[in-house]
Amino acid sequence: MIFPLPLAPFEEYMLLDDRSSHPMSFFLKLIFSGKSEPEGIDDALQSALRRHPLLSATVRETKKDRFFWFLSQPEEIVVSWVPRDEKLSASHIDLFSEPGLRVSARRQDRETELLFQFHHACCDGIGALRFIEDLLVAYAATDCGDNNGRDRRSVFRPIDDRCLLGRGRFGLTAWKLLKIAHRQARGLLGVRQFLMRRPVPLQPIETASVTAELPIDFPNTIAHQFSEAETTGLLTAARKAEKTVNDVLARDLFLAMSDFRSSRQLGNENEWLRLSIPMNLRSQEDVQLSASNVVSMVFLDRQSQDFANAETLLDSVNDEMQLIKTNQLGLTFPLSLQFSRPLPGAISRLRKLCGKPSCRGTAVLSNLGRPLQEVPLARCEGKIVSRGMLLERMEFLPPVRPQTVVAFGVFTYVDRLHVALQFDQRGLKKPEANELFRRFINRITETGGT
Repeated sequence: MIFPLPLAPFEEYMLLDDRSSHPMSFFLKLIFSGKSEPEGIDDALQSALRRHPLLSATVRETKKDRFFWFLSQPEEIVVSWVPRDEKLSASHIDLFSEPGLRVSARRQDRETELLFQFHHACCDGIGALRFIEDLLVAYAATDCGDNNGRDRRSVFRPIDDRCLLGRGRFGLTAWKLLKIAHRQARGLLGVRQFLMRRPVPLQPIETASVTAELPIDFPNTIAHQFSEAETTGLLTAARKAEKTVNDVLARDLFLAMSDFRSSRQLGNENEWLRLSIPMNLRSQEDVQLSASNVVSMVFLDRQSQDFANAETLLDSVNDEMQLIKTNQLGLTFPLSLQFSRPLPGAISRLRKLCGKPSCRGTAVLSNLGRPLQEVPLARCEGKIVSRGMLLERMEFLPPVRPQTVVAFGVFTYVDRLHVALQFDQRGLKKPEANELFRRFINRITETGGT
């Protein structure tokens, strides 16, 4: 039995940076066509939860500044079905009193929506997708129409709970850590820049709105999916420029934010706009890892003069991301948390840092790539089929933070790029969010040449 399980340093950071006004939660919304069976979904949820223990765990502070995961009963988590005319909404998750997963659902006409809310301390986007894969596989296995007696365990990909013990080591042995130590020196320069620079929010935010209560209709979202032709055009443009799609998206988001701010006569040449970009840190040793948080954050900072030339901006984004990847600088943030953790007062300092409502990023941009590619289920025109449900589309919504009022989630499903925005209506009204989103979508469309 691996529980109680100490929180990894990055999990502690996610826990302490959580607040009722700004939940450290992200969302995945799945929209299905076809007939859904609530009882079958409930049964599948329990099957999947038994394979991903952190999602049904709670946190206890066993003594001052010592946090542990304690396993709870998966049965505590159930699907909350809401009437068809109600919006799927959410609220703050308190890990000290409840597990870090909530699931709500509603049926409308021929569609079923499932909204998964994950506390970021217990799970990241990749881990959440592994859990959702198991739920879909389990739901498909509840279909007994063929009466073949198939054991659902035979179609699950293998998971080993013992892998959770190494989730904060990122596949690094002492020798591997020594080999990359000189590279991390560059990362320390990035930490210095992160601390010295003061990024600005997308637009000025009233102090009262930073601590205002969570809106009743949280989360507020906008979503768009590109056509196959538009997605192909974007891939072709990135390939032609010898850049990654992520590089292109980061460049286009910078330009969209610059356009938005310029239209309001905001900003000056000394201000920094910062993109916060999650980076997956899983290694080959994590192939059988259950849902957990094995991610870091990297940051791209740019000033107004950097937006004058789109090609130069793209080159600079690519150069910086290549430097981060080559030198494994995604490890710098979690390793700095890990090495400072034994020092006296480490948690007190982290609490103080997380308690400040200062702006730590102008926007978040998170790309899940091509999720659910390896799900062992049937396809219909490329779309996943689970029992009688056809997965039509998804939305991925990273968390917003105090003064970081926009967070973009991106992935590609059935060869179509999907972009979703979670925005904080306390600092960005719906018309303003629509304008920023439209500017970003238009920039991507222009890049793809369609």
